[in-house]
Order: sequence, then structure tokens, then C-alpha cells
Amino acid sequence: MDYSKLSDKEVNRKVQIASRLIGSLTGRGVLIVRDGKWEFFDPCNNPADAWPIITANKISIYAMSEADKRGGWGAEAFHPNDAYSFNDNPLRAAMIVFLMMQESANVQDNTA
Repeated sequence: MDYSKLSDKEVNRKVQIASRLIGSLTGRGVLIVRDGKWEFFDPCNNPADAWPIITANKISIYAMSEADKRGGWGAEAFHPNDAYSFNDNPLRAAMIVFLMMQESANVQDNTA
């Protein structure tokens, strides 16, 4: 799937589902249940939501050179997964890598 074509809200929803968090998509964004309360979940823009996912999945984030036109930031999965993404928003790039990792894991789990 080409996650780069999705809106932040759509990426956030897919991250919420892949993370197995109880939640709901609303007109204003994704809500999850955290500590017994409904809260907005925006890992594409909120470091507090993104960082636990980034560290748990060993996703690297790095600045790109100005000459590289793919985006200001890159994100990459830890070996052996070769998922990577470039975007002007480093958290969005990392969340796309997370989704690519989940997709890759599902493909591996479904091969017989």
C-alpha cells in the first residue's frame, strides 16, 4: 500500500489499529482510550504518541540533505526489515515505516 497518499488522519487510524489500541475515528481525528479516558491520538504530529512506537520498533529518524528532494526527513526500520519513508514531517515518516513493518510481518505470517 502507498501510505504516502493517505491523510495524517488515515495514517493515525491505521497506526491505532496496528497498535491494537481501542479507538474510534471521528471527524476531528482518532480517539483512543488511555487511562480510562478518551483522548486524541495523533502520532503523525504528537511526539508523545509517536515516540513509544518509534522506540519499541527501533525506527531510526534522520535529517536528509537539502539536495535530496524526497523530503526533509527519513525514517528507516531496523535490519532485517527494509522499510523506509521520506517526508517533511519526521513523525509521519516514522509512522509510515511502522505500518510498512506491520504489513511485512503480516505477509511473513501468512506464507505457508
